[in-house]
Amino acid sequence: MDTTYTITLVALMAIAAASHTGICVGIPVGSGLIGRREAVLLYIVAALTGAILQGKLMAKAVLAPSLCAVLTTTAISTLPAVLGIPLSINFALYTSQIGCNSLVGIDALLHSVMTWIAITVMIAFVTYSLEKSILSSLVSRCRSPRRVLSWFRMFMVLLGMFMSFVVGANTFGYLFMFTTSAVQQLLLCIAFICSAAIFSSRSIMRVAFSFYRIRFTQALSSLIVVIAFIEIATWFSIPFSASLAVASALYAAGHASTFHIISTKSFLYFVTAQFLSIPTALFLGSILSLAITS
Repeated sequence: MDTTYTITLVALMAIAAASHTGICVGIPVGSGLIGRREAVLLYIVAALTGAILQGKLMAKAVLAPSLCAVLTTTAISTLPAVLGIPLSINFALYTSQIGCNSLVGIDALLHSVMTWIAITVMIAFVTYSLEKSILSSLVSRCRSPRRVLSWFRMFMVLLGMFMSFVVGANTFGYLFMFTTSAVQQLLLCIAFICSAAIFSSRSIMRVAFSFYRIRFTQALSSLIVVIAFIEIATWFSIPFSASLAVASALYAAGHASTFHIISTKSFLYFVTAQFLSIPTALFLGSILSLAITS
């Protein structure tokens, strides 16, 4: 059982490592300031640092770790990872623990869902306000657009590093809390490094290509807000979807100006898909738990 648990946990880490690369460093790659290899190295170092330094903050979100919960999350996360969709494992991993534990803690899940919805709305609102403020400042005070653009480009690299750090703490650090030995933690680190180095191209290029379609101010305001909220969520031991946070921020930033990055229809479809992972994990976890115990 311990061997199966370790193998499944390692597989889940590999899936998460590859699928989250684009969210963290895709924008710096798209800016042309950093190559893909350098971006992957930045991602690996910053994300592992975040997982090691702040991963323990996610311990309270580990309710009932089990093979069932890890298997359920891996099953739900596999298809999006193959398609290059940066679907966070956090919703599924948190919910599957309750599904696999005979729905013990369902009240905590309901509270968490309300918290996740509130965070999503707040990210959109704060990003919208920040984007409006940045645009207003540029119009009234900017005398050297080229210089400002150059600073924005450099700032994107730093934001990519901080984004990797906070996602490393909230997502990969969360996974580390499901380990029971130093050997398992070492295997997770190896899986993370190998997966990020070998299988991250699709995730990075999807985001890097999209970066050419958005303004620097929109990328700036979105990343600043997302980094802040994910870091706050980590301190309160709240597992949150990094991909949902980025999508909410980009949607709001787009609607703060005349250039809409994500259409309302696409955004609602994405949000629905993200939150559908909750009942899916609950149902699949319950079924898998019965199958394992029978």
